Amino acid sequence: MIARDISIADRAQALRILLDWLAEQQPALQLTAAGHRIVPGGRLLHASIREAICKRNEWLGLALDTDANQLKHTRISRPDSPVQAWVIRTDEESVIARHSPHVLEQRTMR
Repeated sequence: MIARDISIADRAQALRILLDWLAEQQPALQLTAAGHRIVPGGRLLHASIREAICKRNEWLGLALDTDANQLKHTRISRPDSPVQAWVIRTDEESVIARHSPHVLEQRTMR
């Protein structure tokens, strides 16, 4: 299935399932450090979904700046948050389109 065939509601439901699972696993993870967490979503990742992701990561020390999130700023964590949250715009479709000819060419050479 191509990602654009999935409705926004289905993406939100899938994200809720993932967040619920992560919350259940958290006590057993014994996390001692956090690096980068990348949540793909492209243009369809709305402020409410970003907020849900950040709320689920408050245990890491992440503090969401709700105004920055609603205004679609690049940094959406509060300045005093020890864990930072950033929104990085992506265009997955263009990357796939740009790399597809090379992949197809490699397959035909085999």
